Amino acid sequence: HKVFRLYRDADGRGTAFGDLSVRCAVPDPDDLAAFAALDRASGALTVVLVAKESEGSRSVRLDLKGFRPAGPGKGWQLAADNAVAPLPPRPDPLRLTVPAPSVTLLVLPPAA
Repeated sequence: HKVFRLYRDADGRGTAFGDLSVRCAVPDPDDLAAFAALDRASGALTVVLVAKESEGSRSVRLDLKGFRPAGPGKGWQLAADNAVAPLPPRPDPLRLTVPAPSVTLLVLPPAA
């Protein structure tokens, strides 16, 4: 149930995974899966990261081609405690560490 909230209304104000799927790849999808979509209304790039292992953490670096974010964006995470929580601000919007297991939604607004 909570993972659906993360996809459809992460912040309780309608922030959701985009509606236009875009290509996304990871080196080891059995360990960390990734999905990406554009939100056609806002132009934001949305990325969902699924850390599948039962423990540890994963360092992630997003390599965006054809999209330039305007700042760090926002993020929410569903972790092992089964609560959806906002991510703290990140100095680099393209790098983060995700705990395992977890599902993370990133919303990156487009540069003007």
